[in-house]
Amino acid sequence: MATDADGDVEMTVLQPVFEVVQPPKLSAWDQSSLISWVRQRRQYESKIRNRCTVTGEQYEHVVTSIRNSMEPRILDHLARFVLKKPAPDVTDEDLCLAITRRGSSLQNSHIPDMDQLFKDQLKMDLKIEDTEARVLNYFVLFDQIAEEHGLGGILGSGREDDANYSDRMKLRCKLLMKNIAPEMLRLEMERLAIAKPVLKRDDITLYEALVDRAREQQHYHILAQELNQGEKARSQNKNYVTSKSADMNTKRATTAKPASEQRVKHHEGGQHGKTSKKGAAPSHAPPRDGCLVCGGAHWVRHCPSASEADK
Repeated sequence: MATDADGDVEMTVLQPVFEVVQPPKLSAWDQSSLISWVRQRRQYESKIRNRCTVTGEQYEHVVTSIRNSMEPRILDHLARFVLKKPAPDVTDEDLCLAITRRGSSLQNSHIPDMDQLFKDQLKMDLKIEDTEARVLNYFVLFDQIAEEHGLGGILGSGREDDANYSDRMKLRCKLLMKNIAPEMLRLEMERLAIAKPVLKRDDITLYEALVDRAREQQHYHILAQELNQGEKARSQNKNYVTSKSADMNTKRATTAKPASEQRVKHHEGGQHGKTSKKGAAPSHAPPRDGCLVCGGAHWVRHCPSASEADK
């Protein structure tokens, strides 16, 4: 075995480093807590399997059992009142079946108005541009709503050999079809289901058809937007050219107006001068010898001392 200068052993194979994965703790028996615990447990088991794939460890030796993931008081009460056996005899299989049965059963045996429930909570996120991701998110949300309300036994995909698989799948497809958005896509899927009745009883076929139709509608929607934008740009450019041409014509008219007005004023001024000259009375100088009556510098007719007969 090789050693370095300090006498430490040199490792020929790098040791993998993993984060410490803690199993989720089950500390309550209510339905919402069980559903949350089941999700966390699935993630935990998936991480442990990935670790064992890399390290070669045996999964059974690494994973923490369900028994050891439960609080002792919950385990004792579950063994006594639900499983009706001593706590040491309870196995992970017993606990798994009890948790699955409890999580998939109706809360307080009450069946909610499923049409209204999914109408209020099941929404297709149209902000997701990727149509396949949008449809996948829609189906995931459907299963999440069903689990949270204890409808897994009625609406869950389950196994094909289950007794109520056919009825469960029909109801599942009906609710999925009913809440598709936008409305145009929903109408198209309903008409397609008339020609292909399998869409009403097979959620996998429904999923594939919905992805195809959604992708096709999205394509034409984007194409229509591009055409509208191009038409709008051309219209704006045309309006700009028309407005600019009108401004230029107005400017020319404004520039030419003073010259014409000047010509009109000059013409009017000439006519006014002519009229003044033509209409002016000729002026006569007073008589050299003065007025015949008083001898003043004016004519007799203007004399203030002359009588009417003299004038």
